[in-house]
Amino acid sequence: FTHVMIAFNMMHDANHDAIFKSKKANLYFSYLIELVGCNRTLWTISHNLEHHTFINVYQQDSNIEGYKILRLTPEEKLLKYHKYQWLYATFIYALVTLNYATIKDIKMLFRYVKESKITLTPGFLIEFIFYKIIYYTYVFLIPIFVFNVSLKLIFLYWLIGHFINGIFLALIFVTGHLTENVSYPKVIDDFVETNWAVNVVNTTGDYSSSSKLEWLVGGINIHVAHHLFPKICHVHYKKIFPIIKSSAIKYGLTYREIPSFWAALRSHFILLKALGRSDYK
Repeated sequence: FTHVMIAFNMMHDANHDAIFKSKKANLYFSYLIELVGCNRTLWTISHNLEHHTFINVYQQDSNIEGYKILRLTPEEKLLKYHKYQWLYATFIYALVTLNYATIKDIKMLFRYVKESKITLTPGFLIEFIFYKIIYYTYVFLIPIFVFNVSLKLIFLYWLIGHFINGIFLALIFVTGHLTENVSYPKVIDDFVETNWAVNVVNTTGDYSSSSKLEWLVGGINIHVAHHLFPKICHVHYKKIFPIIKSSAIKYGLTYREIPSFWAALRSHFILLKALGRSDYK
């Protein structure tokens, strides 16, 4: 539960410079992501640079990368077992944070160095290793050597914690973009067909915007406001989303809004089922 609250309500806004006026204060708070097992710099590239800039753009938005296990975009090659993805997707989502804490950070590090999105300096490498040691020390070493807890018990609770966090985090995020009537921008000659702000409205949606859900999920449910104004703290989303909604409708855009989280969740799995068929367009 603490990991979920850190991820949604603290580090997410901090990594967008949205909590404090001071960049340095935001930077300090952004390092809380390391307590969840993720590297701050790599996550920021993946989330701020790739996802926020290229929402639902194939091979640019890392959030719709299914790694052949899931098919989250019609441009991804359809494999036979994808027709069952709506049944097994939850089990894959359960591995999301565990993947970050183990192998994904390392894979992203090599990829971003190759793509020149990051420079592998001695300072960064020391920081990367240091925070991984901090994470595994407080998760495993302190309970074992200070509190004499058995490794088997710690490992079991570690896995259960990651499974619960992974499911919760993944489902809160995917319901902001991957629901029925989702838009996948077309790329022509390396250019997206619409401008950035229009693409945000086309590819992003809100749910439970009138409830108190944003207290738990850091305003991720009011997602259009977050993507248009990521440097505004999530506590203000409820005040600004009606203005955004009326402006979008005024200029002929479709504002996607689902009444409840459960309806958004159902819509996501309907989309997964549709993407598992060859006739999806």
